[in-house]
Amino acid sequence: QTPLPCAIPPHDITPRSSDRGVFVFPVLRLLRTPPAVRLPDRHCPDVPTPTLVIYIHDCCHLCDTMISQLQPLVDGGRIVLRVVDLDQHPELQSGYSERVPVLTLEDGELVCFGQLDRMALARVLMR
Repeated sequence: QTPLPCAIPPHDITPRSSDRGVFVFPVLRLLRTPPAVRLPDRHCPDVPTPTLVIYIHDCCHLCDTMISQLQPLVDGGRIVLRVVDLDQHPELQSGYSERVPVLTLEDGELVCFGQLDRMALARVLMR
């Protein structure tokens, strides 16, 4: 079985000059190409989107950095991010105040703190 062509040879798209000095592109023949292999999306409609909670302080540059690093995942629908400002929740400050930003799963399991640990986040998202 011969492989199907998957590209148009360069000579098929080379412009040719006509007798009037105008370049003419030859009509391109459509070639049969094998169907593209599409990997399934990790996010499936029947699998719930994980909710992550980030504990922050107001005016914290590390917190702002971690949120901006997570934003593409939020925009892409891969995660739901809940932001908890520790300045507005003094009852939570004893557990998280010294290590902000703190990223956890919704059930409280620690993912990372201080800086975004991409490997730890990937492990959580692959479950």
